[in-house]
Amino acid sequence: MRYIKTVDCTLELTFTENISKDYGFHNHLNHYIVTLVTEGSVLFQCNNTVEVYNKNEFFVIPPYKLHKVTIDKASKAISFCIENQLIEKNDFSKIKNFLKTAYFENYISEHQAEIFRISLGNLMGIPKKELSRNSSKIIENFETVNLDEISKSINVSKYHMIRRFKAEVGLTPHKVHIQKRIRKSQKLLDNKSFKIIDVCLMTGFYDQSHYDKAFKKIVGISPKEYVNSLVKL
Repeated sequence: MRYIKTVDCTLELTFTENISKDYGFHNHLNHYIVTLVTEGSVLFQCNNTVEVYNKNEFFVIPPYKLHKVTIDKASKAISFCIENQLIEKNDFSKIKNFLKTAYFENYISEHQAEIFRISLGNLMGIPKKELSRNSSKIIENFETVNLDEISKSINVSKYHMIRRFKAEVGLTPHKVHIQKRIRKSQKLLDNKSFKIIDVCLMTGFYDQSHYDKAFKKIVGISPKEYVNSLVKL
């Protein structure tokens, strides 16, 4: 796997190749994802429906959409990750400039850049999912939030609140928190000024073995492999 990012990490191209991976059910909390299949095929599962996407086909994943992606070693794909705020602000010039630079640097072909530009029209037609105040609070304050306090404030049991959260978001608060901690650790690793063990401790993991396992499960490769594969434009 390889990663090409903007300096501020609001845009990212992820190249999935030479890896067999089943990304179990998860969602993307703050990003839109456009995945283009460049070799072979990719399985995409959502709402009990499985779709197979073949070479030169793409699919769009909006924030909070629970899904599962499976790719084998013979297949390849490029995922374009775009932060919510850029879509909400219609900041397409930045997106198009990033794609142009990625093309000029020979990371993607002109045809692939054009497909991603075309896909932006699909993103505009996807309504933003509005979460309840409590769910938003749990997600945004994942490092300090107290589930007991929130449940008491709305006069429900913690377990009832967790079930309500999962029905709305698609995952339990615990799984969302793990995802958020891994995403935060990626941003810390992006500047390459921290050691992996330091990032591990800074994001609440008690040992590097636990951190490595969680990171690989979500990202697909180890933290060390991630750092070595990262390029910024």
